[in-house]
Amino acid sequence: MSLALGFLFTYPLLTALWVPSGFSVDWDQHLAFSWVQYDTIWRFHQIPLWNPYKCGGIPGLGNPQDRILTPFTLLHLLAGPIAGLYLEVPLHFAVAWSGGYLLARVLGVSRLAAIGAATVFPASSWYALHATAGHADLLAFTLLPWVLVPALLAAECRRLSYTALSGAALALTFLDGNPYPTIYASLLMAAVLAAWALYRRSAWPLLVFGLALVFGVGFMAPKLLPAIDFMRAHPRPILHPEVNDYRVLGQLLWSRNQDFWLWPEVKWKWGFWESGAYAGLFIVPAIIGALVGGAAVLVWLFAGACMLLIWMGSHGPFSPWEILHHLPVFSIMRVPSRAIIPFTLTLAVMTGFGLDWIIKRTRRFGPAIALILIAVATVDCLLVVTPNYWYVVSKPESDVQPLPSDGFHQLSSAVPHHELNYARHNAGVKDCYEFTKKFPTAIKGYDQIYYQGEQYIIGPGTARLEQWTPNALEYDVDAASPSDLVIVNQNYDQSWRLARGTGQVFDFGVLPPGKIPGLPGFPGLLAVQVPAGHQRMELRYRPASVIAGTAIAVITLLVSLALWFVERRRAIGTLTPGR
Repeated sequence: MSLALGFLFTYPLLTALWVPSGFSVDWDQHLAFSWVQYDTIWRFHQIPLWNPYKCGGIPGLGNPQDRILTPFTLLHLLAGPIAGLYLEVPLHFAVAWSGGYLLARVLGVSRLAAIGAATVFPASSWYALHATAGHADLLAFTLLPWVLVPALLAAECRRLSYTALSGAALALTFLDGNPYPTIYASLLMAAVLAAWALYRRSAWPLLVFGLALVFGVGFMAPKLLPAIDFMRAHPRPILHPEVNDYRVLGQLLWSRNQDFWLWPEVKWKWGFWESGAYAGLFIVPAIIGALVGGAAVLVWLFAGACMLLIWMGSHGPFSPWEILHHLPVFSIMRVPSRAIIPFTLTLAVMTGFGLDWIIKRTRRFGPAIALILIAVATVDCLLVVTPNYWYVVSKPESDVQPLPSDGFHQLSSAVPHHELNYARHNAGVKDCYEFTKKFPTAIKGYDQIYYQGEQYIIGPGTARLEQWTPNALEYDVDAASPSDLVIVNQNYDQSWRLARGTGQVFDFGVLPPGKIPGLPGFPGLLAVQVPAGHQRMELRYRPASVIAGTAIAVITLLVSLALWFVERRRAIGTLTPGR
């Protein structure tokens, strides 16, 4: 059912699976990410650790918005980078629906009511609007129910191995997306488990929350550690304080006009694609559930209220949005409107409670009433949100001007927002779209007057390219003096190392002291000082943080398996006769 609804709600994307969308800059950005990963793996047989096509060369795995470690990468490798990204949209819908169904069942909701609760979260317009905008890194919000289900089971059953499952799901929100789904998943879990601790009068939910965070950090370490290095080197600019007006909530949740280009009456920095969360007729059972759901529903009312307070943004120094910005990681957050996404999940849970009450209170006609309400509300959401996907396929990305065919080249005067097409033509772009305003780079495009090639030597020697791959560069170098420098026309990163040959890798803007007096440097340019003589030199991109993160993830997995084994043995022991 989850797959059927996923493809039904997103069917316009299926009409152009292999046609790259030029509808938005975010579609171009994530299609380019997908193509670079696909090409690096299939053509060069390398892990996409470095992306030479973007901004003069930046980390691939370390980029918080790059999604190489998502399980859906396998889909991209099999179906191709364009079709793979399109197919992710219905499949993430299915992930959200199935997770919502399990969450409702864990909370004791009947099967029919759980179907209604499961539909609310992905059928809401937030999902279609963000997908239409090309926010592939925000599709990971669909994993929110999967973070909560094992956490609640761990709190109820007191099974520590379930906290590892919750941590794994939390890690997936980062591996499959960017920090936004992870941070909001953590905040939602904190609100739910804190309220659950009061509801059950037990400290176990708080212990579960802490352990889930520890396991989550451990599992996401292969991407988290290089991402931290990347963010330190390129801090994210934060906009002025952002404010949302609670008076527009009615329009966001109930108005049937959920068009991508709609601007609410109260305008703010971001468009409607960051705000809409249509729930339609599902609001009716949600209100019923909030009124008659009993003590358990208070947990979700509290969590929903917390998300709405965050959604309101900067309403004074004591508003949750401002207070949270004093904390690490959250300090780089913007767009408080995205808090409406986890709020929609709390609304879905209350919908489940309301439908369950209708089914049980009116035993003769209750199931029929609930079924009709679910069907009508689902069709209503389908009619309201699905037309947005036609925007994606209505504007194919146009090709770029002819480029040199004699190998990789950096380009300066690139047409904005055509990163996919330039990468497909084996060209990197100097000025690109990323989370920072501009990368400080001294690279030169082949179309610039002072361009000297993708590699050159400062001095009387020569440097000739022997082999080019994204993660490894091999040169034949003939240096005439010990002061000769080999310059690579890509951005410097501390993880570039000499795998073969003799020399010192450094940032050309920070010259080795006393080595080359009087020579002006160019900040951010990759350079190697080589000794006099002839050598075969190979540069490789080897981030130590990826190795350390992988080791941490392996240890976390071993601890999780040990917990599962111990608790399983203990459970079997309690069932053994005579014990």
